[in-house]
Amino acid sequence: MMLLSFFLHAFVLVAQVPSATQVVSEDIPGIVKAGTKIELVKSGLDGADDPIGLPDGATLFTEPPANRIWKIDQAGRISVFRENSNGGLGMSLDSKGRLFSVQSAYGHTGIAVIYPPGTDTVITDNFECRSVAPTI
Repeated sequence: MMLLSFFLHAFVLVAQVPSATQVVSEDIPGIVKAGTKIELVKSGLDGADDPIGLPDGATLFTEPPANRIWKIDQAGRISVFRENSNGGLGMSLDSKGRLFSVQSAYGHTGIAVIYPPGTDTVITDNFECRSVAPTI
């Protein structure tokens, strides 16, 4: 949870970085040391949310308005992990290595397994008979 919080803050900070000279001002024990330079890793996105670290050291994050999930590998290379993510939001891994995503696109709301390939399954589209569709 602490790591997720760091990534959320890091992405917010990256979106606001005016130059390559900004640094983390305080230690976040076990996560990042004060003085660490903040690095812009991708520009031109229509939002960046919900990062999750994978066991192989890669990081995934969503771009909900574009229906896309991005991957940053250990070498820092950025690639599209999944197109047509149905407005993918929060992601989570289970003990079997399956990746779950909350989907928010109209007509495709629910919680689904989206990885490994070929395991796509909607787990639920409601909770206690109430839609999990976002309300606006």
